[in-house]
Amino acid sequence: MSCSPRRTSSLHILGIVSLALSSTHAGPNPITVIVAELLQRLEERPFAPFVIVLSNGSRHEVPSREHCTVTRFSRRITVDHDDGSFVAVNPSHIAHIELLHKPAA
Repeated sequence: MSCSPRRTSSLHILGIVSLALSSTHAGPNPITVIVAELLQRLEERPFAPFVIVLSNGSRHEVPSREHCTVTRFSRRITVDHDDGSFVAVNPSHIAHIELLHKPAA
């Protein structure tokens, strides 16, 4: 079951962040933290385009909310490209998420 960013409430995102930070392990679960950050970025109003950077150096642009789907329970992330292709991302391979800066025309 996928979770559309429009259906994800801010309280749900805060709950994920709280769960990640209150872990009884040595620290917060890094996968839970990265998924929470991704959901938070998808919920932001106005939306700010971003890039998901993977551990192998590949970069996947998310220019709009409709380009990214997060599956809640399996934590699978799909990034759709304008050419019809897509990439399935394992959150354990996300190195970081950064804002997308388009060069001035």
